[in-house]
Amino acid sequence: MTDTFTPTKSTVIISFSAAGDVTINAPGYIAFVDFTVLVNGITVGGTQTIGGSTIDYYDEFGDFLQSFEITAWNAYFLMPVTVNPGVQNTVTIQWNTNGVSSSYATVGTVQNQCATSRAYSHRTIVVTQP
Repeated sequence: MTDTFTPTKSTVIISFSAAGDVTINAPGYIAFVDFTVLVNGITVGGTQTIGGSTIDYYDEFGDFLQSFEITAWNAYFLMPVTVNPGVQNTVTIQWNTNGVSSSYATVGTVQNQCATSRAYSHRTIVVTQP
């Protein structure tokens, strides 16, 4: 995701958010979604969120009761950054995931389907000058 702009000041504020879901095929999983923010090709920050996980519940004797699956994820990033005033600058957001892994190996997919699933997926980037 990229935004190209020509600022009049040397500092801008980058606001980024994204959300999606995880499809799963087996219990006992966890997934992480990583975001990197670049300005003119240089990394200036980032964030990581849990893409989904399984929570197991046990009784007081240690016997398994049930699993609860978290399949939604979201991330938000807000940061002032230095830019080059009077010329075009480019902000790029890269995202990556380690996949969905568990003791059962790869068990699903982390998704951001903002074009087809707008009810639960989005990506936005806003660049403003203070």
